[in-house]
Amino acid sequence: MGAITLWSTIWLGTRTRVDDVELLLHELRHVEQFAQDCTFPLQYLWESVRRGYHQNRFELDAVRYAAQRVHTSREPSTEDV
Repeated sequence: MGAITLWSTIWLGTRTRVDDVELLLHELRHVEQFAQDCTFPLQYLWESVRRGYHQNRFELDAVRYAAQRVHTSREPSTEDV
């Protein structure tokens, strides 16, 4: 496990690199999910039971969220060209 988020606290695993930007963004998305709906923890668990961890819609959302931001930050700006 790289990290787990509970409400607004992100817990990093003992071997997790604190400079893993994509993982931190992924977990930040979970913080937002917790804040958006008080039933999120139950919905997350139900999704995990129904679809499994990797197909859980909240996990897929967090993966997309992080990937989009990492990809956007790596695109060259017009000043770099």
